[in-house]
Amino acid sequence: MGGVLYAFAQPTVVFNGTTDNFSVFASILIIAMTVAGGVGSVGGALLGSLMLAGGIVSQLLSGWHSINDYLPLIGGIGLVLVLMQGPDGLFEYNRLLLARAGSKLARFVPRVPWPHRVHDPLRSDETAVTVTPATLTVRGLSVSFGGIKAVQGVDLIIEPGKIHGLIGPNGAGKTTLIDAVTGFVKSSEA
Repeated sequence: MGGVLYAFAQPTVVFNGTTDNFSVFASILIIAMTVAGGVGSVGGALLGSLMLAGGIVSQLLSGWHSINDYLPLIGGIGLVLVLMQGPDGLFEYNRLLLARAGSKLARFVPRVPWPHRVHDPLRSDETAVTVTPATLTVRGLSVSFGGIKAVQGVDLIIEPGKIHGLIGPNGAGKTTLIDAVTGFVKSSEA
């Protein structure tokens, strides 16, 4: 959605890999600011958009012409620091700070809980949990959508501590396979 809105803000949309508005670097910058703001919340998306070119942050720094050459470096270091201190992004990290400051402020910033949240960066009483690695074994996995067989008879063994890859052309069923293994798509009989 952000890419579509960004395209509508441009007078012309041309992608050839080298234009300023849709270059590879510009795409990476958009993703980085989205992650820094916070992917899991609307507030994080808004905060991330403020840091993009034309946003409030760039307008505040526009008077410092010499700093523009160092913005990619500053942004990269800032992104690493954000991910180290608050992996859910700046919005969530600051929401937690506001919640600590007082419950009156926290009610103005609603929280959408993440079901997989296991770490609160502001709680010091949490202890690390050690998880025993396990092997993922899949036998005869098939997925059909109506009469279309998207995945048929797949066998996998994913061992811990090893890097595995899943490659194939568009439409080969890579995403459907992962969705079936993780439970997002119901598998069918082989």
